[in-house]
Amino acid sequence: MSSKQEAGFLLELLDMFLGLAKSHGWWESELHKGESLKEFQAKFPAGSEGWLHYRNMAYFWECVGVLTRNRLINQELIFNTFFITPDWEKAEKIVKDEQEQINPLLGENFEWLAKQKMAWVQKRLKGETKRSRN
Repeated sequence: MSSKQEAGFLLELLDMFLGLAKSHGWWESELHKGESLKEFQAKFPAGSEGWLHYRNMAYFWECVGVLTRNRLINQELIFNTFFITPDWEKAEKIVKDEQEQINPLLGENFEWLAKQKMAWVQKRLKGETKRSRN
């Protein structure tokens, strides 16, 4: 894929993300770091508005993870554009519980994406530190 095509694809992903503004707003205000699957399901049973918002965002991040992991879009573009880690930190316990209780493959690409983003940030921070010392 050419750089121009990747940029266009990134803009399409960004447009999808912006289309999920209501779900992301819910994620930021209603989803709490460390919340278990059991706690989440008690507050937001399957089919509820909260459940749908959670699924919308989790599915978005899973899809971005699939695309990035399979090198269908440039990782640098994704990491420079999206703040992934805060969303992962809120969903991590729920995803881990789902993997343990339902299917070990659930959310695996979202998890991979978040870990890659964290490593990317650390690498960039180390590079910035080296440059600032020179």
